[in-house]
Amino acid sequence: MYSGREGLSSSGSCPARAAALFLIGLALTIGCGRAADRVIPFTPDPLAEARSIVRAYAGGQALGSESMGFDDLVARVTAADAGKGAKLRGFLDEVRKKGKSDAAKAKKLLGEL
Repeated sequence: MYSGREGLSSSGSCPARAAALFLIGLALTIGCGRAADRVIPFTPDPLAEARSIVRAYAGGQALGSESMGFDDLVARVTAADAGKGAKLRGFLDEVRKKGKSDAAKAKKLLGEL
């Protein structure tokens, strides 16, 4: 007749088994501790932003609201590279003055940035 105890071992005591399960549960609950928070500062690349705008103009994009930030962009690019900032300023001043961009000039400037 089947008593339901054939597969169980009687060598472990109930308190020892309960303590082991408790410790395993505690380890799983607590884990290895909390990892320290790391702050990674983000510093945008002004040249990448300038390239993105000039690339759009080279593709035929019309002048839009991004023109309001030209002065700030030129200042940031100039701080990173004075020569590239001067070229960008000349191009963007012309774009602002004409109200549209010249795709050929934008492509040329894109190669220089």
